[in-house]
Amino acid sequence: MNEWNNKFKLLLNQKPSLVGGWLMSGSPIIAELLSYVGYDYIVIDVEHGSAQPYVLGDLIRAIESNGTVAIVRLQNHNETVIKQALDAGAMNLLFPFIQTVEQAQSIVQSALYPPQGRRGYAMMHRGSRFATREHYFSKINQELGLYAQLETKSAIDSLISISAVEGISGVFIGPGDLSVDLGFAGNTQHPEVLSIMKQVGLLCKQKKISLGTVVANSDSAVWAFECGYRFVSIGNDLANIKNKSLEQIKQFR
Repeated sequence: MNEWNNKFKLLLNQKPSLVGGWLMSGSPIIAELLSYVGYDYIVIDVEHGSAQPYVLGDLIRAIESNGTVAIVRLQNHNETVIKQALDAGAMNLLFPFIQTVEQAQSIVQSALYPPQGRRGYAMMHRGSRFATREHYFSKINQELGLYAQLETKSAIDSLISISAVEGISGVFIGPGDLSVDLGFAGNTQHPEVLSIMKQVGLLCKQKKISLGTVVANSDSAVWAFECGYRFVSIGNDLANIKNKSLEQIKQFR
């Protein structure tokens, strides 16, 4: 049987920066389209997007069919939700609104098989390629990528402790909620938001912590990489469709 591993972890070791897309629509067709664009990875947003849990396998398959990596941002920290995403074939999970070390420890426990965790055992699912992936049960714990999304100042203050939790592969800064938490009503370009994000980037670069975020445009992505972020998503499918459509109709009018 073919050897298998977590391609996203391999890419993080091989490349200084990874550029990602963001799927809000939940459409397998758009997911597959984005896989041909040249992104290193695509985040399937189940928290705020239209992706439903029962189509996760189709979305992951559409993205991975062209060699692109799929990352699933879950809707919550529910143990069943985590288990179902892993059974659907997700190997990289992004957990929204992690605030404490205890929450980070809990999501790790839910994602890993015993003895390291408490994930329910099953083999006939897409994650194990329906029991055809050799050594899946013994290998998957070390291959999973589990990323804690920090979205408030208090969570960021605990970044070092959260990232040190065994099983946490890296952290992700959510600039939108951070701006709201700081009192700037979604203004992700406010100087205080950018200052904190830059400090986080420099800290994680120094501590060799894998750090990601999402930004609105390419210029902001360049800035984030310069600050020390390792994986950065640019925009999302719905915003890109809307913006291009507005541009076209404006030109026509």
